[in-house]
Amino acid sequence: MSQTGSDLQALALALGEPCPRLDPAADPADPAPMTRALQRIRLAFGDSGALAASPRSARALLAFRSGDRLRFIDLKYLCHAVDRPNPWDGRRLLQDAQLLQRLLQQVDAWQGEPRRFRQCYRGLLQAYSGAAAGPGRTLLGDYLRRYRQYVAASQPPLEWTRELARHPALADGKD
Repeated sequence: MSQTGSDLQALALALGEPCPRLDPAADPADPAPMTRALQRIRLAFGDSGALAASPRSARALLAFRSGDRLRFIDLKYLCHAVDRPNPWDGRRLLQDAQLLQRLLQQVDAWQGEPRRFRQCYRGLLQAYSGAAAGPGRTLLGDYLRRYRQYVAASQPPLEWTRELARHPALADGKD
């Protein structure tokens, strides 16, 4: 339990609004209030970990390793999981520079659709920020720096793309 009384209250403070109180007249079967709260949490804290840990990420990795061209949704999941050990042998895609290069080429194919490209970029950026030093991290860092301005200027602007524009070192792993 935190100093503010509860973890939920601490989270509410972190989100910048007071802890919501249960309205006795509210319909308990209405999911809208919880949906809005979850959206705020995802926007504030991101959901990369959930995407990376998803079984879909493991399936996408299997398909990718077997040489398949990935559909966008699978590519997005794989980008978020690029530095996560796979469930069957513990290897990380980021440790294999050849596979990583192939992945980045598939991401490049989505540049014509900025919204999708930046979803992949965001997953790669989050993976990069926690990755250990090595050739794969260097290759990924070069890629992120090369497209940082493109993503930062993409429309419509999102909070994280504005942060990327304000703090270019985020793509350098220095912030």
